[in-house]
Amino acid sequence: MTQTQEDHRELANEVEEEVRPESRITDFCRDIDRPEVQAWVRLPNPFQYREIVQKARAARARRVMQYRDANSDLSVIVEERVDDMFAEHGTDAVVEWLTGRHNSEAMTEALAIVNNTKEGKKYVWEDAIDHERAYRRLLDMGLQSTDEFEKVHDYLERYGDEIKKEMEKYIAPYREAYGSLNDDDLRNKVKRAIIKADCDDESINIYHQWQMFYGTRTVEDHDAPLFLSFDAMLRADEPILLALLEEFAELDALKSIELKKSHIATPSFHSFAQSVI
Repeated sequence: MTQTQEDHRELANEVEEEVRPESRITDFCRDIDRPEVQAWVRLPNPFQYREIVQKARAARARRVMQYRDANSDLSVIVEERVDDMFAEHGTDAVVEWLTGRHNSEAMTEALAIVNNTKEGKKYVWEDAIDHERAYRRLLDMGLQSTDEFEKVHDYLERYGDEIKKEMEKYIAPYREAYGSLNDDDLRNKVKRAIIKADCDDESINIYHQWQMFYGTRTVEDHDAPLFLSFDAMLRADEPILLALLEEFAELDALKSIELKKSHIATPSFHSFAQSVI
């Protein structure tokens, strides 16, 4: 390790101690003992988070610049992909593909509406979670023929139908708008959607890679990085990287849940992803 690297590490540790309150909100960590890897992992501190976000956004910007070059390999590939989509699936399927890109926001909107109240045909999230748990419990006990199971099943089926109806209301205008485009405009819309998705993926992949590099330490010494360099981490066996990715995804999810409960604005992967996508 060079002197510059050592200085950077010391600075990062000093900042980490300063900004880390005694709270689960910013101190999600755990030992992992899996066949693929044994390590201690933690989410990045705010100092590291800012650096990771900068690297991820820079990677996205570089990707965008590649697409702006009409002669680049990426530009040629995306043109071929658009051609293949229309040739193999047809215009109607392409319109549905574009429309489907709004499913995530449609789900968020539908949940907000359906979970608003218990009155009438509406529900609340806690009730749906309770019924889902009851459904799984009854399945595990082999009680599918009981009246209780039928009631739980009917409730979840009605709840799902309400969600689908609200999602369709949200998505329908998009489907109509895309379906009214001429071939050239629809093609350009598809091309832009593919490029955006690829640039978003590039940014998020870089985020996860640096998150794993900063947050993966040895079990014996939580201040000692498991990987000696970023390149060394990328050369690790795929099962190791996949195992670490799963662990960090779970820590990110737990942190997101805690942030929603506490209403504390703390840097997280989910806030970064929302800013990108």
